[in-house]
Amino acid sequence: MQKILLKTIFATSITCLTICGYNTYKMFQKPQNNLENYKASLVTNKNNNNKPSILFLGDSIFQGAIGASWMSRIKHSNKQIINAGNNGDTSWNIKQRLDVILSLKLDTVILMVGTNDAMGSFRDGYSGGDLYVMLGNPIKPTIELHQTNLKFILNALKENGIKNRAVLTIPPLGEVFDSKANLHVTQINQNIIQLAKETDTKLLDFNAAIWKAIEKQGGAHKDTKEFTGIGYREQTVGCLLHNVFGWNWNDIGEYNNHLLMLIDNCHLSNRGGDVLYDLVNTYINR
Repeated sequence: MQKILLKTIFATSITCLTICGYNTYKMFQKPQNNLENYKASLVTNKNNNNKPSILFLGDSIFQGAIGASWMSRIKHSNKQIINAGNNGDTSWNIKQRLDVILSLKLDTVILMVGTNDAMGSFRDGYSGGDLYVMLGNPIKPTIELHQTNLKFILNALKENGIKNRAVLTIPPLGEVFDSKANLHVTQINQNIIQLAKETDTKLLDFNAAIWKAIEKQGGAHKDTKEFTGIGYREQTVGCLLHNVFGWNWNDIGEYNNHLLMLIDNCHLSNRGGDVLYDLVNTYINR
């Protein structure tokens, strides 16, 4: 009996470790059209140098491993699509990657950065600013630092001669419109709107589109709670439900916090992904 119990415990432990390992792998998995694969293709296929390319530069919302993988649907008849989204990237991280981006021959760059800056500057601790220092940022994110970095990035893209440049406002943190977190997001988006104007960059107002989509659904759920910090449990459990048990991202958002457009107060559900897809797809196929 004792041997059977030990075997059961061992088998259960191995199963749990395997599931957790698989879920972690899926949460950080890069899309096939990632930047590293594109750079490798330039070596193996010289013709790729002559093909016009559209590069998406941003964080996990572009990478698409946590929440809706909306970018996998983006297509263009004669341009390559490059996904340079990277989990956890702040504006500081994007700035560090800029030399590699500018070394490429790009027709279009679409930028969205600021969600991690917003979460990191909204509160301290490891559900806020301290997390980003642990991940390599030299200091905790601030609204002012995001503004400075974004201005540098947009000016660099312009000065490098990239003719088609667009920047998106960032989505809400949670779906309580007048929460402290979303007032914080509004400050960041006001800076994005102003800098887009100053640098002659096309503005795609994703934040406004999300709130409009929420209104079309009848408004946010009455029981949805405000964003108070990075939701590690919601992210991990949500990805587990999707990656292992096949749950739909919309159902995960509803399960986590009665959310319509988000799954964990920051990443996108399928509905939120549809809003972003429509906005971006209209721009690149205009």
